[in-house]
Amino acid sequence: MTRTIYHYERIEQIGEGTYGQVYRARCKDTNEIVALKKIRVHHGIHWGIPPTVIREIKILKRLVHPNLVRMDEVVSSKDTSIEDAREAYKGNLFLVLEYVPHDLTGLLDIAYKFNEIEIKCIFQQLLEALAYMHHEKYIHRDIKSSNILIDRNFRLKLADFGLARSIEPPLLDKLHDRGNSQEFTNKVITLWYRPPELLLGATKYGTAVDIWSAGCILAELVLGRPLFTGKSEMEQLQLIFDMVGTPTKSSWPGIKELKLLRTGDVTIDGDNERKRPKLRERYSQKMNAIAPGSINLIEKLLELDPSKRLSASRALNHRYFLSEPKAPDQPEQLGYEMDLAVDGSFHEFQTKKKRKEAKIEADKIKQ
Repeated sequence: MTRTIYHYERIEQIGEGTYGQVYRARCKDTNEIVALKKIRVHHGIHWGIPPTVIREIKILKRLVHPNLVRMDEVVSSKDTSIEDAREAYKGNLFLVLEYVPHDLTGLLDIAYKFNEIEIKCIFQQLLEALAYMHHEKYIHRDIKSSNILIDRNFRLKLADFGLARSIEPPLLDKLHDRGNSQEFTNKVITLWYRPPELLLGATKYGTAVDIWSAGCILAELVLGRPLFTGKSEMEQLQLIFDMVGTPTKSSWPGIKELKLLRTGDVTIDGDNERKRPKLRERYSQKMNAIAPGSINLIEKLLELDPSKRLSASRALNHRYFLSEPKAPDQPEQLGYEMDLAVDGSFHEFQTKKKRKEAKIEADKIKQ
C-alpha cells in the first residue's frame, strides 16, 4: 500500500516543471525536511501516469550515487488501499526526494561568486555523477544549472531525471562515438546547454550530449553567467560557431550525415575557411584569473565533433584537477560553509519570483 501525502506538510513551493510543482515539505513522522515533486496523473481517455514519470521513478530507484538526488518514496494524494485502482489514482502522485537548499541558477541569480577551489570541487562532483551514470548506461539529457543542486557544504546533487534514458551497450564500446543503434528525439536539453549535433538534427547520440552541457556548466561557474544564450535554435548554433569555431568536413567528419546538412538548411565552410575559435581570445584572461587551467578543459568538453569530446571519466584526470589547489575527495573537507549575504534557500523558481515581485513594487513607486 502506498503512503499518502498526509504524512507530509507542505511549506513552500520551490520549483515548477512539466508535470507539476516542487515543494519544500516536512515529514510529520520524522520532522525531516524533504522535497515533494508533484505529478499530475492523467484522467479520462489518457488515464495513467505519464511515461516519462514512470521512467524517472525507475531510474531514481536504479541509480544510487552521492551526487545524484535520492528518492525516498512515492506517495499518493488518495488512499491506494481501495480496490479500484482508477479511483485510487484520481489524485496526484508525489515523489519524495531529499531536500537541497540551493540550485546553481539561484546562487548565480544572487551573484554568489565561486572561488577557484569551490568551482573545482563542484565541477568534480558533476563529472563523478556523469561518469557513474554513463558507466551504468544512462544519459541524463537535461544538464543545466537549475538541475544542479548545491548545499551549504558545496555538496552537489544532480536532479530531474525526467528526460534520462538508458543506452545500449554498443554505444559504450567507444563511450560516445558513433556506435549507437538507438534513435532518440533531438528536442531535449534546454537550448542554452544543447550540443551542436542535436541542433543540427542528430537522432543517434550518446553520452557526449551530457558532456557538452557539462562544459557549458563549467564556463558558467567561472564566468558567473551562461556562455551561450540563444533565443532560437539557429541563433544558438551561430553563437556556438562564433565562440568555438565553425566545423569543416575534415574537423567533424560525421557532420555531413546530420539532417540539417543533408537537407541544405545549414551549410558549412570549406576546409580552408574555418572561422577561428574566439573562446580563448575572449575569456582566457578572466578564466585564468578565476580558475587557472579551466579554459583548456572547457575546450575539450566543447569539441564540436562529439566523438572528440572527453568522457566524464577522462575529464576527471585532466590536468585541471591534478593542479593545486586540488579539490577534496569530499566537499565537507573544504572546512567551511557557503558564505551567503542573506539567509534562505535559493532556487531558480524562488529567485525569479522575487525579481518579479521587486519589479512590480518598483513600477508601483514610479506611478
